[in-house]
Parts: sequence; C-alpha cells; structure tokens
Amino acid sequence: MRGGAIPAGATVLDLPIDEGFQNAVPQYRAVMGGYRTVNGYSGYEPAHFNPLRHAIADGLPDALDAYRRRGDLYVIIRPGVPATVARWVAQLPGAGHLFDVGPVAIYRLPGMTATAAPSGAIYRPDPMAQAFWRP
Repeated sequence: MRGGAIPAGATVLDLPIDEGFQNAVPQYRAVMGGYRTVNGYSGYEPAHFNPLRHAIADGLPDALDAYRRRGDLYVIIRPGVPATVARWVAQLPGAGHLFDVGPVAIYRLPGMTATAAPSGAIYRPDPMAQAFWRP
C-alpha cells in the first residue's frame, strides 16, 4: 500500500476479516502504516469479534456503527473479499470510495454523531478491552 493512503491514527477495517492468526497480517500492516486496525491477533479472540465477522458477512446495516460512532472508519477491501461484502461496504451511508491501489479498494465511512446513529445491535469490544482502542 502506498504511504499516506490511510491517515496516521485512523481506525481501519481490513477485509477480509478472518478467524485466528490470519488477522496478524492486518495488525502488522497497521503498525507499519501508523493507523489502528479493527482486525488483530493476540492469541485469543474477544467476544465481539465473531459477531462482528458474521454481521459483516450478513450485510447488517449497523454492523460497523459502533466504530463509526468513534470517528471515521476506513475500510480496505483486498482480493478474496466476496463481491456481496464489497458492494455492502460501498453502499453504506456516506461511504466514499477514495481510490484503488492495484486490486485493493479503499473506502472512508464518515463518523456518526450520537443523534445520527440508528438504534440496533452494537458490535464493540468488551469494556475491559479498552486498550484495543488506545493508540
């Protein structure tokens, strides 16, 4: 990925989102790129992670709202992402296609204000996992 593609300190979802150690790769990319990633691997899977993966696969409209309430969310769509998931990201409210880098597409989902956020299920880290969000 070219330098500066994702702003420093940004929150990023790198798709596809997998189970287990495969999420170490997006975590490494985030460290090298200077941003934070929703994906990650530390030897265990937090309780919110599997519901998040299923919500994305099922195309639930509010699957990413908990992250967007914290600010803009960047989504990287890499080869291997099902076309239905790629279309879902592109059609989320406010989604902006920033650019492509080879076969990789980058989108920006604008942050949501509390008044603009729809009600519904929230997929977020356990309150004890706050370090997940700290830079």
